[in-house]
Amino acid sequence: MIRILFANIIRILENGMIHSPYTGILIPVGSSNDSIIGTSHLFEHLLLSNFNNSGQFGFTTEDYIAIIVKHCEYLYLLDLIRKMRISNKEIRKEKNKIMLEIEEKRKSISEIFFKIIWADTIYQNSPLGCAHSINAIQRLDLIKKKEQILKLPIYTNNKQKEIAYNIKESVARGALFTVLFKRSLSINKREYGVIYFLNDLDYLILATEILKIANPNKHIQISIKKKLCAIIIQWGSVFPEYRNMNAFMTKAIQKMNIEINKMNENVFKRILFSLESFYYYELA
Repeated sequence: MIRILFANIIRILENGMIHSPYTGILIPVGSSNDSIIGTSHLFEHLLLSNFNNSGQFGFTTEDYIAIIVKHCEYLYLLDLIRKMRISNKEIRKEKNKIMLEIEEKRKSISEIFFKIIWADTIYQNSPLGCAHSINAIQRLDLIKKKEQILKLPIYTNNKQKEIAYNIKESVARGALFTVLFKRSLSINKREYGVIYFLNDLDYLILATEILKIANPNKHIQISIKKKLCAIIIQWGSVFPEYRNMNAFMTKAIQKMNIEINKMNENVFKRILFSLESFYYYELA
């Protein structure tokens, strides 16, 4: 059953981006390894401002910076990072933009929700940064961030077959869940159980979809990070009985295939999916 799902993922990775006019770039730095929270986010803004072509956008997560631009050769990208402008004038300009982002998202329900989910972990800080931390970032901090990045693998959407092979190997090994810890949380007047896992992202996504199908009126979702995954389950949810598991698995795979096919119709979603696959499967 699982092989049916991943056959479609492999198809997207092998064939999905060959004729795309865009290049996706993932740089493996984010708020989880910032010495001053928001440094990676500010670096992302500065990097994007150095691209002169149109159609680019980017974002920063706890784990990485992702940007999409019109076609960009890998060596050109490295040269651009080495030579990029990091002037105090540019820094002030981009800081002002980030302050507006912070204010806009400060009261976001989603932002508050995930801040509670990831409290007391390496992912507790918002990738946006806060007003205090953004103001504290100096030019030297960004130069150090650039030097750090130039020593890391930078992922682009040009190695589809390598990723496909890695997924096949992962599926062949089977599920090896590692539960790190669990906790109960009260969020927005709802009670949740949150389970934090290592390993086998593919199977954790499938398990989450099975739980959603078994509990259509409950809030269940997965939050994926590089070093941890959290499955968030509203209290009162039920787990399918083992004898019914095949039927639930079939429905979950069908649903996931539909979502994958929808994603295949959107070039930007395909690129981001490809980049995250490179990153989570550790292929440079």
